[in-house]
Amino acid sequence: MPVIKIKYQQFYQLSLNEMGSTLVVSLLILLLLTVIGIAANRTSSIEVLIAGNEKTYKQNFYQAEGAAKEEAIILENEDDEEEQRGKTSTRPELHDKDELVERGTVTAQDLKGTGGNRGRAAVEYFSDEEKWDVNTSNTNAILSSLGNNVAIVAIDNGIAKGTRGSSLSMTESAVHSYSILGLSRENRGSVMIEIGYRKRF
Repeated sequence: MPVIKIKYQQFYQLSLNEMGSTLVVSLLILLLLTVIGIAANRTSSIEVLIAGNEKTYKQNFYQAEGAAKEEAIILENEDDEEEQRGKTSTRPELHDKDELVERGTVTAQDLKGTGGNRGRAAVEYFSDEEKWDVNTSNTNAILSSLGNNVAIVAIDNGIAKGTRGSSLSMTESAVHSYSILGLSRENRGSVMIEIGYRKRF
């Protein structure tokens, strides 16, 4: 059987042709790992921003809801009918829907957009956050006890539809309907919430 002999010089030349391939493969793997690391870092940064925005939204939502419920409790405990209907100046956050129209706060154009529903027009008026300025003497809202960035507005919509009863029930009191709005503005975010409230008096 013949013996194949490879000369040392031929073997050395073959190995010289493969020098540096390990370096190229290592660099490619390192580049791939760098790209994966940058992508993972970017994804985690975006996730942190999303979580921060969600936290801000939830914080504002719960504060606005708490402010609206706070006003409902105030209305529930109120005994003076004039106070409950927004007829006195001691309750700047409580508005009578008819008085808002008479004062020109809610315009005919606002009413037109709601089919003449004065209560809905008043709520639409307050959906603009600029109408909530609590730092002026001509304020429409009050600050909640929840903080300096949380405000309340309540609108007396009058007697609730379908709750009058029969014409023979003269002694029965009427059920009044309110729209209560809570607004929270914190950490470059804002949430406004509207709840309905009814009270018999």
